[in-house]
Amino acid sequence: MGRQFFRFVLFLCAAFILACGSSGKVALQATPVPVPGPRAESLAPPGEKFSVPVSEISWIPAAPGSGLAGDFVRALRDQKSVALLLPAEMSDGLMEDRIYQMIRSAAPETKVVARAKGVLDKLLEERGEIPYRVTLQPGGAYVLVRPYNLPKEHPLNTDWLAKKTALKGAKALLTIRPIRGDDQKLRELRRRQQGGCDEMLASLQDALDQAPEYFESVVDVSLATLSESFARHLDLALPFWMDELAETERSQMPGSLGNRCVEAYRVFLKGYEPCLEGPCQIGPRIYATGRGFVGMVDTSQLIPEGCSRAGLRDYRAEIVDLGGRAAEEMLAALNDGWPCEFLRYGGLERLQNNLEQFCTPRHRRLREGDLEGVRQEVQRFLSRLKVADLQGEWQKRQGLERAPRVGPIHVLARVQVAGFDPVAEADQLEKKMRRLEHCIGGGERLLQAALIDVGTSEVHFMGIFFEEELLCDGFAPGFP
Repeated sequence: MGRQFFRFVLFLCAAFILACGSSGKVALQATPVPVPGPRAESLAPPGEKFSVPVSEISWIPAAPGSGLAGDFVRALRDQKSVALLLPAEMSDGLMEDRIYQMIRSAAPETKVVARAKGVLDKLLEERGEIPYRVTLQPGGAYVLVRPYNLPKEHPLNTDWLAKKTALKGAKALLTIRPIRGDDQKLRELRRRQQGGCDEMLASLQDALDQAPEYFESVVDVSLATLSESFARHLDLALPFWMDELAETERSQMPGSLGNRCVEAYRVFLKGYEPCLEGPCQIGPRIYATGRGFVGMVDTSQLIPEGCSRAGLRDYRAEIVDLGGRAAEEMLAALNDGWPCEFLRYGGLERLQNNLEQFCTPRHRRLREGDLEGVRQEVQRFLSRLKVADLQGEWQKRQGLERAPRVGPIHVLARVQVAGFDPVAEADQLEKKMRRLEHCIGGGERLLQAALIDVGTSEVHFMGIFFEEELLCDGFAPGFP
C-alpha cells in the first residue's frame, strides 16, 4: 500500500511539472543557414595614403594657476638676501628645505640667511600679524551678502625694525603660508589656466575629418555587401526563431521569468526585420575607429537579466553569429591596401585622443627639457605614420568595442596588424607623457607668498598660488 501511494505521488509531481512548464526548456534545433553566397569582388585599393599632418606646432599641456610666478621670480632675483618667515605648520626641516631649493632654482644669486626662530616667532606672537605696511580689512558686503575687503594703510612698523639684527643682514622677509581660499577664489584661479594644445589638436582633427570622404567607397560597397548577406541569413533564421518563440511561450507560466524573456526576445528580433529590406542601423558595417573593425550595434539592453538561465535560446548570440557569417563572406574583398589605411587612420585617431587627455588642465609640473623631448617624439611618430608601408589584414574576431557617438558594438572582424602598430605606438607615447608629470594629484592647497622690505615694511610682491606652482621637486616657481 505504501509503495503504491509513493508511486501515485511521483506521478502527480511529474504531471504538475509538465503542466506548469517550470523549466521552460524546449528541444532546440539548429538555426537554418543559407547556402554560402558568392565571395564579394575585391575593391580597388586606395589611390593614395590617408593624409597625416607633420607640421611642427608647439604645444604645452594646460594647468590652472595664477600666472604670477614670473613676477614672483623677478621680485626674488631683485633681492640680495632674504630671510624665511614661516608659520608653525611649515617650519619643519623638510618644508624649509623645499622652500630653500625653490629659491635656489628661481634666484641662484639671492642669499638665504639663517632664521633666528626664537626672536622672530616672539615678534609675531607679540604683534599677531606679519609686519606688512598694507593689509586688508573688511570693507562691507555686496547685495548677495558676500563680504569684500579693502586695503588699509598702516604706519611703518618701526618698533620691530629695532630687532632686525635677528635677520642677520637679510634685506627682505620671504613669507609663505597656507591659506584657505573660498570657492569663488578657487574657481577664479582655475579659470586662469595657462598653456594649451588647441592648435595641435585642431591640426590632428582636421586630418581625421577627411575620413568620411576618404573611406566612402569602401564603406558604401562593404555596407551593401554586408547587408545583402545578412538579409539572406535573416530571411531563413527570423521566421524559424519566431515560430520557436511561439512554441516556447506555450510552455511558460504567465508572469514567469521565461514568459517575460520570450516577449523581450520577440521585440528584440522584430527590431531586425528592417534588415530584410536593405541596410539597417543595427546591422553589420565597417567602423574606421581603432584599428578598423566590422561590427554591429549591441541592442542586448532590451533583454532582461537572467534570460540566459531561463532555458531559452540565446538569440543575441545567434544574431551576432549571423553578422559574423555575413562579414566572413566579404573580408577577402577588403584586403588589398585598405587595412593599411585603416591602421594609419587608427594611429592618428589614438594619438589625438591621448594628446587631448594629456593636455586636459590638471595640477602638475613638467620639465621644459622633458616636454620638448616628447614633442619631438610626437613629430617623429607623425612623420613615420605619414610614409610607413603598414601591413595588416581583415580577420574574423569577436568582442565588444565602443564606437564614438554610437556606443557598444559587437565586433565581427577587425584589422590584424603585422609589424609597426600605430595604435600601440601612440599608446606607448601616452605612457611616456604620463611619466613626465611631477607633483600631480594636488591642487586644493593654496599658498600665499610675499616679499617684505626689512627697512620699510613695503611689500615688494604678494600673490596666491596653487602649491605645485611654488613648491615642486626643486622646480623654480612657474609653468609648466
